Amino acid sequence: MEKSFFLIEVLISIVLISGVIFSLFQIKSNSMYFLEKYGNNQELKSAIFLVSLNNKEMVIKDKSVYLNDVVEFKDDDIRRKLKNIKVEVKDELEEIKDISLDGLTIKTQITKINYSVDKEINKQFHIMKFN
Repeated sequence: MEKSFFLIEVLISIVLISGVIFSLFQIKSNSMYFLEKYGNNQELKSAIFLVSLNNKEMVIKDKSVYLNDVVEFKDDDIRRKLKNIKVEVKDELEEIKDISLDGLTIKTQITKINYSVDKEINKQFHIMKFN
């Protein structure tokens, strides 16, 4: 009777251990998926940041820009990677206001610029100019 009881304990422990190992592999694969997706999003956000830094004079308006056209890198690996990243830039004039204070008139212009990459990542910047 004790041998069969011992055999049942061993079988149950093997099933439990295999279930734990299976769960650990699932957790690892899910973590790797989210890390890969997060890394990809960070790369696309960095692309938007690079284009927005080079758009100070508002030269790029309402068009698609490939990142390697905006930023020049000497490293071939980086250039190959940037060649495939396309950033959509859309400018939209939101508001023009005249502000008067004590006889002084200041003209303000607010522009919204929307940057998007592959319709996955969108960033909006608002620029206010004073004249």
